[in-house]
Amino acid sequence: MKSKSTSLWLAVGLAFAVLLASWAVLFSIASRNRMAEVPLEHKKPAPANAPAGNP
Repeated sequence: MKSKSTSLWLAVGLAFAVLLASWAVLFSIASRNRMAEVPLEHKKPAPANAPAGNP
């Protein structure tokens, strides 16, 4: 019974290590490929008598 318990914990630890490694790779890729800044246009304020929702 001891070896099954040990192998289960090793599998869980290995899965956690793979998860951490994949997050590290994704963050390193994201840091190299930063998003471009896009200026936003300010919307005109809606008239006071406009219905709620999409004007």
